[in-house]
Amino acid sequence: RPLFLYNPMLLPLDERAIGDDILSDLRMPGSDVDQARPSYVGVYRASNFGNCHGPGRGVPDTYRNYLGLALLDGDLNILRDPNSGEYLDAVIDLNQHLFDIDWSPFGWLRKRPLKPRQFMQDCQLFAPRQPSKSASDGKAERLILLCNEHAMPVRLQVGRNGQRDNNPSRGNDKNGGEDEKIFFTNKYGSGLRLTGLQKPNMILYQAKNMHYIPPSNDGGGGFLEVWPGGPHEVLPLGFNNYPYVLRRFGGDPKNSMLKSPKPEPDASFATIDGRDGKGALIDRDSGSACCVPIR
Repeated sequence: RPLFLYNPMLLPLDERAIGDDILSDLRMPGSDVDQARPSYVGVYRASNFGNCHGPGRGVPDTYRNYLGLALLDGDLNILRDPNSGEYLDAVIDLNQHLFDIDWSPFGWLRKRPLKPRQFMQDCQLFAPRQPSKSASDGKAERLILLCNEHAMPVRLQVGRNGQRDNNPSRGNDKNGGEDEKIFFTNKYGSGLRLTGLQKPNMILYQAKNMHYIPPSNDGGGGFLEVWPGGPHEVLPLGFNNYPYVLRRFGGDPKNSMLKSPKPEPDASFATIDGRDGKGALIDRDSGSACCVPIR
């Protein structure tokens, strides 16, 4: 089966917002400074099945989901390694690798399956700001990979896939020790390598296509927009300390409805105001985003 690429996102590598540790990992050594500096990390889903007809419809037994990563220039072209000429992109089978190290979000409560479950889908990569920094100079010092409802701190580097960290101590004081790291192997591409600094943790139960909303300039915490269809819900979450949320089995953190302290114009989409609950508004087949006018 061919691979379908969809649900892409971009992480801008803005030196005003992202710390030097992250940016230096993504610069190509031995080349011109401007040439060595990528503008974006592209993140996308690669799958052998385009699930566009609704969840679970016609899914083959060989269904697989992969994480796609690429370093992009300002025109959104994939960068090449100046020495080898290889494209700086990769496709990674997160689910197979996590299965191989015996990870499951619930543990194996029953019999261990014979093949990996496809827990890690629709991944996003973002860089939350450090809360310990002041609002004027605070920069992100960690990358978070969020795949459906599972989040983990990661390190993304330019370099031969399969090599270990050239600076293994970086991040250990915040993200656990060397023995907790997961060195992911690429299915395709050799110019990027991804390291999980700790195992994924479930943020919510049965959620996907969430959007991270960073904190405002006052240094407050960030939010996750949960299921970006109607009604819009957000979960206050800063991604500052692993495991990010403390969940009891079967329980979820408290979501909040988006509200404004100021009078708002008439909504161009259905809202919860004047209704008994949100149930009548839910239309969330695959997390379709709601369209609103932008002025």
